[in-house]
Amino acid sequence: MRKMLFLFSTIMLLTVPTACTDTNKEAEPSEETKVTPVETELVKKADLTVEQSVLGQVVPKKQVPVLFEMPGEVTEVKVRPGDEVSKDATLATIKTQQGSFSVKAPIAGTVGQLAFDEDEFYDGETPFAVIFDAEEVKVQFSVTPEMKDKFTLEKEYTTKIQDRDYKAKVVKIESLPNETGQYELIASIDNSKGKIELGSVAEVFLKERLQKDALIVPTEAVITDSDESYVFVVEGDTVKKVAVDVLEIQTEETAIDGKVKEKDEIVVNGHFLLSDGSEVEVIKEGK
Repeated sequence: MRKMLFLFSTIMLLTVPTACTDTNKEAEPSEETKVTPVETELVKKADLTVEQSVLGQVVPKKQVPVLFEMPGEVTEVKVRPGDEVSKDATLATIKTQQGSFSVKAPIAGTVGQLAFDEDEFYDGETPFAVIFDAEEVKVQFSVTPEMKDKFTLEKEYTTKIQDRDYKAKVVKIESLPNETGQYELIASIDNSKGKIELGSVAEVFLKERLQKDALIVPTEAVITDSDESYVFVVEGDTVKKVAVDVLEIQTEETAIDGKVKEKDEIVVNGHFLLSDGSEVEVIKEGK
């Protein structure tokens, strides 16, 4: 009887490890290939440009002070600021020691900065008023010596004034710097529709071409590791790591050179989890 119990115990001891071994084998997960979700964009061929802007002020292109040589009492004023007048129109009458004289407009335009009113004494030195023509306005702005050389005379530049876009033609570039070391520029804008208010702030945009007809990719697609820069190009369900030379880098876009072609699909998001040959799933926008 004891012999039978020993034999049974031995069989149990031999059986338990075997069962445990089988259980462990079943618990081990099978190896599956990891698929990384990524976002992509296409390589394009274009000029890489950078846009800078400077601020200026809108002033009338033509304005003339109204002067009268003799002092006297202003006996009549026929206009108010904002009135439209023709050339030689009477603006006011001044009584001097030599008699009464009319103050006339030197040009056709709009009355501005009317300095004297009736019954006031005119000193004969201060401009009685200013007449300006606002059908064409100009933008005065200052730029650094480096930026001055990027502007071209008679060329039009996009200019934003009061949330509207206009074309401003550069008509003057000073050759001497001002007291701050900057150069004064003047650009002319057609204002025949009268929508531009004098004194408004104008933002003049300068677009500079950094690379011509280059391969352009989103800057976020380029990975730099030590001295190497590369991108991941999608080939079917996998990616290929391709070394590239960075020609010019900007915040949004970068010009590159390498074994990459126009319209190649490159990874822009998820690439830090990839290596050469990794399997990927391209996630389309909106999914």
